[in-house]
Amino acid sequence: MELDSLREAWQRQRVGAMANQPDREIMKSIQQRLVHLHQIIGRRDRREIGAAIFGALIFGYLFVIVNRGLSRIGAGIIIAGSVLIIVKLKLARKQQHDPQAQLNLTEFFLSERERIQAQIRLLRSVPLWYLGPILLGANLFFAGRRNFFPEGLGFFVISLLLAAFVYWLNLQAVRHQLLPIKRELDSLIGELELNGDEAIHIQER
Repeated sequence: MELDSLREAWQRQRVGAMANQPDREIMKSIQQRLVHLHQIIGRRDRREIGAAIFGALIFGYLFVIVNRGLSRIGAGIIIAGSVLIIVKLKLARKQQHDPQAQLNLTEFFLSERERIQAQIRLLRSVPLWYLGPILLGANLFFAGRRNFFPEGLGFFVISLLLAAFVYWLNLQAVRHQLLPIKRELDSLIGELELNGDEAIHIQER
């Protein structure tokens, strides 16, 4: 779930490099950069959704063929967890701009800040909707196929460490990638509220 290259994509086009341009051009450039960032998030979501669908199909097949109850329960939890992953990713991106909308700059950046906040909430809650169901389901499935001790215990420890590492990566993405963007948007919104703004045409894919 890490947002690969998000920080680099944002920093490649810092506002400071355009200090001599008119304010409107600066705002337009920021708008374009935000569109690019959401395209990166969109690619991440497509990868995750594809992986979730693939996992659901695999464990759906295993659910049918395995004959141990515990393994079937684990497979069922993974299938349900895969569906939850798809739903959560979709909900986090549900607030999209109308391609034909005329928004003033304050409205635009307020909306963008909310979209960034939605991604922050998403990554911070990864243990609840991503790691938790998959971790539980995988361990139940494995335990149903093997002995609880020592194989089941070893698998649990390894999977727990892997889940902790993935969660740490997501927290790093929030801290170093999303929060700096949110702070910059906060600053822009404050300046616009003081100085006034204008309507802009939103172009987003």
